[in-house]
Amino acid sequence: MKRILMIELQRAFKSSGFILSIITGLLISMVHSFFITVPLAIQFPEYIKTNLSMMFPGWLYTGGWLFGRQNPFSYLYLLILPILAALPHGSSFYNDASSSIISNICIRTDRKKYYFSKYVSTFISGGTAVIIPIILNFIIAAMLLPAINPQPAAFESLIGENSSFPFLFYNLPLLYVVVYILIIFVFSGLLATISLISSFYVGHVSLTVILPIIVYLFISALFAVFNLDNWCINNFIDPSYANSGILPMIVEGVILLSVTVYSFCYKTAREDIY
Repeated sequence: MKRILMIELQRAFKSSGFILSIITGLLISMVHSFFITVPLAIQFPEYIKTNLSMMFPGWLYTGGWLFGRQNPFSYLYLLILPILAALPHGSSFYNDASSSIISNICIRTDRKKYYFSKYVSTFISGGTAVIIPIILNFIIAAMLLPAINPQPAAFESLIGENSSFPFLFYNLPLLYVVVYILIIFVFSGLLATISLISSFYVGHVSLTVILPIIVYLFISALFAVFNLDNWCINNFIDPSYANSGILPMIVEGVILLSVTVYSFCYKTAREDIY
């Protein structure tokens, strides 16, 4: 299985979809840096001169990076996140099935190993494509802006005692950022695997990339109707979101993992659809 997994990972990370996803994410990330991070860095010396440094709105963890506080660029990034995740390898199963590659591969290896390798490679490549621009954005912000621990009394952020991981945010903010990047990675990977399941039901390859965002928006709209905003994926994976999203993260993460793994790796592989 290791060999087929490595082949699938190479296909994912060398695909035009992975490159397109990275470029799109970097474009949003760099535009944010240019219009928000850089101007804040230029303003900082003026706050120092006037002895108003504590009023500076661009501290690294509370305003300087893409998810320091809610802004149009973070909103856009979270909106198209499922597409960015699905682009690298989400349509590969549909393409393999259409070209009869699956039959040829499964002659040489166990069918379940192929399906599992496809799932893992789609998950990893989708999550990686999403977080690379975020990490680069944070690095740029860290190079340009001062980093001090957020101060609860300064009201610099909406993060409070009822938020997710407030202790980390105010005491270990770098670890807080790392934890959220990992959360974004996991949910990006899970959303990407929805493309694999959609391959059985759609008639065009482009629809396999579109279906994850449809599911993503449907879930968000459904919970919003019932005033359960903290259960919306785009909210609880946002580091600047004010309410607690720990329970929704666990519940929805387990459900997405269980449904996608069972539907693709076990059910379809056992039924020998292709």
